[in-house]
Amino acid sequence: DLSRLDEKVIWHHSLAGIMAGAASVLITSPTELVKCRTQVDHSVGCSWRDELKIAKQIQSTEGARGLFRGVSLTLARDCPSFAIYFGSYEYLVRRLDWSSFTAGGLAGVLSWAFVVPVDTVKTNWQVNTNPDLSFSTFVRSQLSSGRMLFRGMVPCLCRAWPQHAITFTIYEHITCYFREDDRDDTARNQALQLIAA
Repeated sequence: DLSRLDEKVIWHHSLAGIMAGAASVLITSPTELVKCRTQVDHSVGCSWRDELKIAKQIQSTEGARGLFRGVSLTLARDCPSFAIYFGSYEYLVRRLDWSSFTAGGLAGVLSWAFVVPVDTVKTNWQVNTNPDLSFSTFVRSQLSSGRMLFRGMVPCLCRAWPQHAITFTIYEHITCYFREDDRDDTARNQALQLIAA
């Protein structure tokens, strides 16, 4: 049954998204930590040297482990986000026959809409430098703040639609171009083999 096959493919894309999100956390988490600290520390400049200085400062005061502050929250954000992103895109394109532009835009919005609260908690945890505050106490205090968890959601979603609509549209066009190029190469090779024979 074609619809069951489509469903299986959609789940495969969601699972691949989860795995990609998990793998990327090793790079995403420390770089976002440095980015977030740089954005709130007004005593440093805006050059990459200043950001490198912040990374070194984190490592010297909090150890190498300090560079991964918030890694579990980054994981909790990225795994479901990528699952929703790739799974919803495949569903909208395969099952509903939407254009890559529309499906990509909506996939980006959906992926962010579900994880903005986690991203807010992650960012607040990463910029918090109070050594006496435990992670569980911090998370409980953040979760009790309710609507504050959704701060910045509207600009985030306004950015997500065009960004991901353009991303998937260009991705699909380039992929299609290379597929056609591959077919042309295959046909050319077959013709050369016939001539050589």
